[in-house]
Amino acid sequence: MKGNVNTTIPELKAFKRAPFLGLSQWENGNLTTNLAEKKDTNGDFFLVEAMLAPGTEPPPHVHTREDELFYVLDGEVDVYVGKEAFKVETGECVFLPRFKPHAFVILSGEDTGGAYCLLDLRVAPGNGVPRHTHTREDEALFVLSGELEAAVGDEIFTLRAGETLIAPRNIPHQLCNSGSVANHYLIMFSRSGFEEFLKATSVPAPDDAVAPSEPPPVAVRNVFKLAADYGIQFEN
Repeated sequence: MKGNVNTTIPELKAFKRAPFLGLSQWENGNLTTNLAEKKDTNGDFFLVEAMLAPGTEPPPHVHTREDELFYVLDGEVDVYVGKEAFKVETGECVFLPRFKPHAFVILSGEDTGGAYCLLDLRVAPGNGVPRHTHTREDEALFVLSGELEAAVGDEIFTLRAGETLIAPRNIPHQLCNSGSVANHYLIMFSRSGFEEFLKATSVPAPDDAVAPSEPPPVAVRNVFKLAADYGIQFEN
């Protein structure tokens, strides 16, 4: 005996909608307005208008259910999708497939009022950062591609694309590319300040630079003293 299964899909209706208070909400400092919702489209898509202030971008993340299409009405945004980077300006759009890790805008502490800084790193196999402790900042690491081994306190974690690790302040940790190819990951520091230490202890890279396998030709002196000035303690 066959059961009666109702597979009727509700008929969609044409409608016009302008932004108004009942559809808008503040989210992490951003103003978003729902212009088309699940009930309006039978779940086929969702349309939202967003107004983002500098420093309020969402952290690196992955959608496992939805693809995204962004169209910039005004201003510009830097978008990082997997291994690719796009500067999207007024009148341009960018497509972000599901399962692709992505983030918006690489920022310094000056951009965020000192709340946090976000850094983009590419590290050659076998290279990394020796064991050290941040006394001022917490860290959140998000791997875009490749592999990253992180020793935090007495624990060792191996991160791959799409995985995240939190490294709290005052806990010693060490980072190393344990894979066979260059990795690519993002680090967010809260509060900001670490980006200034990097500026003081690094040399400029060309636009087409790849992850270096050797130290820079010009060594930076007094690295450990500079680190102490920024609340960073390296182990002997």
